Parts: sequence; structure tokens; C-alpha cells
Amino acid sequence: PLNAQLIRNVIMSAHALHDHIVHFYHLSALDWVDVVASLKADPEKVEYWKNWLTQFGDEKKIGLAWYTRKGYVEPESLMTDKGVYFDLQYQDSEKSVGEPTGVQKVPFDVTGDFENLFAFVKALDQVNTVTQTLCHVAGSQGTRCKAVIPPNNGEVKFFLWYYGDPNPVCESPIYPNMTVYRGIDEFRNSKT
Repeated sequence: PLNAQLIRNVIMSAHALHDHIVHFYHLSALDWVDVVASLKADPEKVEYWKNWLTQFGDEKKIGLAWYTRKGYVEPESLMTDKGVYFDLQYQDSEKSVGEPTGVQKVPFDVTGDFENLFAFVKALDQVNTVTQTLCHVAGSQGTRCKAVIPPNNGEVKFFLWYYGDPNPVCESPIYPNMTVYRGIDEFRNSKT
């Protein structure tokens, strides 16, 4: 029947279109698209943020994030290093821990403006955070990162952060610029 042929043709056309898109983007596009380069911060934006950060003096510039859906630590407990702290918390955490005192707000949307987030993190001296997305941003930009596994996730040896290392403080096997702490007490007591 004619309707069956029309439906078959529509389904075959949709499948062919889908197949071409999938095979191009998943298989062939990587020949032309440099995925790793997409993680590099725009040098002009990095320079802009370095200049912007000079208004805060010569102290170390440190990004701060204290909350993840798996847990949180009090923001002040991550503020052990001497320096100026910048709020890079991307979730609405004010309900659970409140707004930290002495932390500067950044003039862009941390949740949606990834170009500025990557450039800003690259311009910082260091990031202190719980294990969350910001770790990967700092790791990909080569910015020194101190990451704490939140208390309710402290007993889990997630391979990304430990890779079987039994020590309470260890270097990340993925990012050479990151130190991972099993808990906030290890973070406070560490000399790194």
C-alpha cells in the first residue's frame, strides 16, 4: 500500500540522516576538530583577568568552591592559605552553608560562562575546592589545585582521585598540579 511505502521512505530517510551525522561527528570529525585545544583558555581573556586581579594587590589569588552534590565543607575550612579568595562556587549552596565571609565575587556567571571561567582559573595562582568540576577546570589549565573529598564521600576510593593510593594525601594521577586530600582534617594538617 502507498501509506506503508511512504512511512518506510520517511523512516529510511531519517535513519540515513541520523547515520551520516553520527558517523561524521563521532568518527570522522576528530580528524579535523582538536578536542583538547577546546580546553585551553583564550590567552587574551587570561591576560584580561590577570590585569583585573592586580587590583587585589600582590597576595596569592585563590579560587574557592566548597559544595558539591555529594557533600560540602565549611568554606572557611578551605581558606588556610594566605591570599585573596574568589567565589567560584557554581551551585546554589547558600541554603546549606551560607555565604562565606571575606570571599570576592567574580564579575561573570560561573555556571554558564565557561570561556571566562577557564580564563579566570588560568589567571589564578591556586584553587582550593572540594572534588567537583572545578578540579578538572584547574587541572586542564595547569593551575595549582588542592582538592578535598567531602566528608560523606571520604571513605570512597574513587579512582579519579586516588587510583588505589592508600595515603590520606596524594598527588592526582591525572593532573600533576593537583593534590587530593581524603578529608578536611588532612587538608588542614597538610604542609603542601
